[in-house]
Amino acid sequence: MQADFILKEIMEKYKGKVQLIVRHLPLEQNSLDAAKAMESAANQGHFREMEYVLLTHQEEWRNKSGDFRAFLVQKANEIGLNIPQFNRDLESLNVGKRIEQDRNDATDLGVRTAPTFFVNGRKVQHATSRHFSQIIDRILFEPKNIMGER
Repeated sequence: MQADFILKEIMEKYKGKVQLIVRHLPLEQNSLDAAKAMESAANQGHFREMEYVLLTHQEEWRNKSGDFRAFLVQKANEIGLNIPQFNRDLESLNVGKRIEQDRNDATDLGVRTAPTFFVNGRKVQHATSRHFSQIIDRILFEPKNIMGER
């Protein structure tokens, strides 16, 4: 949840100047289905809502045995998703391929833990609001050399 708070703070501070792109790296028992649920919700324009629900209830589902899908459907219903479409998307090859591509990209970038952050292609270690702000300010406000380098 700490990362979620930091990201919300940064997105508010730099509204309209930065873009947040989320990639999945399912590492734990139910995290693949959680990633599928977020992508399925995204297909209906509700990625952030599902992400928030899953983050705030993470301790409930992280190592939950049994019918995790029923939990996901319940949460999807609570945020107003079309449940038949949500169920189809959970099983769709497109959703699975997006997550698999994210996992492959993470491997290529040497990412082994989640969350991991990149700003303009640069990996950010020890991400705090202050550290993110320093990096973003440097990128946004650094004078550009319009004459080219010498």
